[in-house]
Amino acid sequence: MRAMTADEFIADFTDYAKQEKATDIQDTDGTKFIETKGNLFDKLKKAVKQTFGSADKTKRQGAQAYIDVIEGMNRGARLVLEPGRQYLIGRQEDMCDLVVSNNSVISRVHCAEKFDSAEGTVTIYDKSSNGVTLGDGRSLGGGSAVLSTDCMAALSEGEVILNIVINKNRGNEG
Repeated sequence: MRAMTADEFIADFTDYAKQEKATDIQDTDGTKFIETKGNLFDKLKKAVKQTFGSADKTKRQGAQAYIDVIEGMNRGARLVLEPGRQYLIGRQEDMCDLVVSNNSVISRVHCAEKFDSAEGTVTIYDKSSNGVTLGDGRSLGGGSAVLSTDCMAALSEGEVILNIVINKNRGNEG
């Protein structure tokens, strides 16, 4: 079962509210409101705003992060990072979101990346035996680093090179 989008959830919720004879259904400044006499709808309304509010704000701001494969298998590939989801990168097809090499110097799961749209950061986790080195020369040595600006990352001494791009606020682009 796939996850419901904010618009799908609100459409289903609106239909349900109509069946329950909600007193007012409005769309104010892009935010959905359902006013009822019942306590349940007030709680659900608050939950909808809390759940989808931050994602909608991120979408409006155009915040984005992605990884480009500069060197390695799938050179030229781009992986767009969704906020809050952890992505695995390595050589094992059935385990990784992005396969970058079939060479054994790249671990089955070599590293993981997670985008935090609220902070405008990407955290990179070294899960390998042969290392991850950032563009500034830092070796992660099995640890992690929080990136707030664009950064290159070399896996296994350059067998694979990734460019991690963070666009904190692109205005109304996209």
